[in-house]
Amino acid sequence: MDRLEQQLRETLADDRLTLPVRPDATQLIQTGVRRRRRNRAIATVTSAVVLVAGGIAAASFVTGSGDSERIVPPTGGSKESTKPSQPRPTQTEVAWAALPYDYHHPPAFPGALADPTVPWCRADQLSLSQQFQGATGSWAGVVIVTNNSASACALQGQPGVSMLSADGKTLVASRQEPFYVDEWIRLSPTHNASAQVLWLPEFCNVNAPARVSVALPHAGGDLSTQMTGSPRCDVDTVVPMSGRLDVNGFRSSQVVPFTPQAGLLGSLDRVPTSTLPGAVVAFRLQLQSMRAPSVPLDPCLPYRERLVNHRTQVVLVEEDHLLNCDSDGAPQSIGDPQSRRSTYFDLRLAVPPSAPPGDYDLVWQSVLKPVNARADDVIHVQSGPPPCRDGQLIATDSKRGHWQAMNQYGHAIVLRNVSTAACTLRGYPGLRLVDIRGNTIGKDATRGDGYVFPDPGPTTVVLGPTSGTASFTFGGPAITGGGQTPCPTSTAAIVYPPGLRHQLRVDLVEPYCSGGLDVTAVVAGPGGAHY
Repeated sequence: MDRLEQQLRETLADDRLTLPVRPDATQLIQTGVRRRRRNRAIATVTSAVVLVAGGIAAASFVTGSGDSERIVPPTGGSKESTKPSQPRPTQTEVAWAALPYDYHHPPAFPGALADPTVPWCRADQLSLSQQFQGATGSWAGVVIVTNNSASACALQGQPGVSMLSADGKTLVASRQEPFYVDEWIRLSPTHNASAQVLWLPEFCNVNAPARVSVALPHAGGDLSTQMTGSPRCDVDTVVPMSGRLDVNGFRSSQVVPFTPQAGLLGSLDRVPTSTLPGAVVAFRLQLQSMRAPSVPLDPCLPYRERLVNHRTQVVLVEEDHLLNCDSDGAPQSIGDPQSRRSTYFDLRLAVPPSAPPGDYDLVWQSVLKPVNARADDVIHVQSGPPPCRDGQLIATDSKRGHWQAMNQYGHAIVLRNVSTAACTLRGYPGLRLVDIRGNTIGKDATRGDGYVFPDPGPTTVVLGPTSGTASFTFGGPAITGGGQTPCPTSTAAIVYPPGLRHQLRVDLVEPYCSGGLDVTAVVAGPGGAHY
């Protein structure tokens, strides 16, 4: 039996678990284990949290990753089926766009807008309780605050949580994550709200916690209460460590999403197994609705993407963006699995040129903390081939790489590795046009995109031995003014590949008009940069 499944069975059967559990929880967990083997540790502690919080959320382990996982019931052999036919599967794939996001200015999600007429809760208005469950050397549970006053107050955000030993020593404390958008809660008298807390990884041989202390958001003061029980340590030889606390924002319900988009489920596919320093990792995000038949992405969902060292969990690179959810002029609508509609977003993440070789986890996280995804397999960052040297490359005209529109043109040039060793290129080439006498026409090309071609920016491109290729695009206006004055025409282009000093000549005929030329960074393959 799978080790994680066995641990979860033990958790469900623990006589200290006082809240009811769904009768089909074990079956649901088995399904989740098979689909998310890479998330075993997180799934284990999350199971304890949802079981303690309500005993009915074990279904959160069941995830969908598209139509391939949908089981269609039989229609009854040769007999004509009386069931209505299911809709044909549809798939929407949204192109990547570099839409930056500043988490200091979050969008207005329904359920997250504060009412300024309701004062923030203070510690003297509330009481604190806790419910925790040990699992595989970690602890998971909730801290619960109850309004004991005669008036309503408001809660929003993550509490600061500290685990204290019997002598008052802080064993571990959480850190604030301002990236997330949390529910705004009007806490009426006698009502309560809770925040999930995970203490992980295993902390065997560390002093058992005696109290938990909670610092309320918005400077509301501190509360503390006694802890009961202690985590079960499944490993006797674990090196003592303090671990870390992962704390969610306060919620009025740990089961029902506070805003529609918080009920979405994310998964990643088309993730490469290896890459190079300086390269761009391209992958896809799939979103499905797990709580409603359809959820519009309005507002567009902000997210961050990370590469995290698999062994040390140190973040190598992080970028914040907005999903390109209204690229067609209207917000995307995310369907549930029964709709047989799949929505994918093409995403990218640049690997730093200084990235050390090793294995990294690809993590996608939205500002709504329940909506996140992690690639099933690690990405191996290789130590790549050395940069190309003078003498390894030739430059040729891309016969089919020419575009023109609105009196603007783009022209692709191919750089080919003719040596027996692989090498890399990164950045922008130098380029100028010359006439039949070899005299320079106009000014050298400047870096950037043109009217009919984009500039993808610098990435590391590997050129395989003997025939590996990279390419770039240059271009500019095709006529001057109203076309009354002809532009000088080239006989050739003089090219300096990125980082190299020796010039390469490419015979081609293109005009040089007022406005000059632009040139893109090199890209992989012979096609150049184009729309």
